[in-house]
Amino acid sequence: MQRGREYLEKAVALDPLYAPALLELGGYYISMGHRGGAPPRDQWPKVRELAAKALEADPEFADAHAALGLMSALCDFGWEDSIRELDGALQLNPDCTLAHFWRSHVLFASGSGEAALTAIGRAVELDPLLPLFHTYGAIYFLLLGQPEQALESARRALEVDPDFPPARLMMGEACSRLGRHEEGADLIEKTLAGVPAGYFYSALLAWVYVRAGRREAAECLRATLEETAKHQYVPAGTRAFLALALEDLEPALTLLEESVRERDPNIPIWIGSQYFEALHGSPRFDQILRSMNLRR
Repeated sequence: MQRGREYLEKAVALDPLYAPALLELGGYYISMGHRGGAPPRDQWPKVRELAAKALEADPEFADAHAALGLMSALCDFGWEDSIRELDGALQLNPDCTLAHFWRSHVLFASGSGEAALTAIGRAVELDPLLPLFHTYGAIYFLLLGQPEQALESARRALEVDPDFPPARLMMGEACSRLGRHEEGADLIEKTLAGVPAGYFYSALLAWVYVRAGRREAAECLRATLEETAKHQYVPAGTRAFLALALEDLEPALTLLEESVRERDPNIPIWIGSQYFEALHGSPRFDQILRSMNLRR
């Protein structure tokens, strides 16, 4: 990824008005914010700047409008503004895959699960060879309580790319949710070497361990993550998600509050799911939702 960023920076330097290169560089920062490689709040302004420059070069570049729509959601929690911008991108180009994909993200966070599935389904139709789109279908199905469909979507992603880490992690969690805990744990354990230590979905391993009655292993996982956080960036959202697996609610709430300040893009999608049910009824949790303009 770092080498790809360097090439994109060279391309932009050679032609500062080439909109696709500007937006592709913005995509690098979007990926970094999602993967936990760097604080999201530091990545999103770069995306906005690059998307704005792309629109200066080409005012009708739908992908750039879509990127600004995504940033309205992730930076400002402006869900309605985001949908308007994304819809505008689709008016310019109805086949803009990024607009459909990011629209699914915003719709799901806003509580429109079925609409999100429709949007991600359209993205898959337009680009069936991108494993990320299949994987997000798996995420949505998983969070809607449909692990069998999640497993199938993850399988389709892996048919495209057998080593795509997010799809393998979703498959592992779906297996566990279907009662196949050891199979799920094995899938996730074998995948973790290929993702950053603070990758949000890596914390699913703690949930699988707890379901399998291996609480001590989950505690060790948490201890390792907290030790890592002492010398490198680990998103607060990932740490909160792992704390919830162990039902350690007060630290989870504190970390969730920090994740909102960090503008973690994963939290809005997952916070309305059953994984966060233990926090229901907490005034602090209700305030966290309000701070993101979300309702439970």
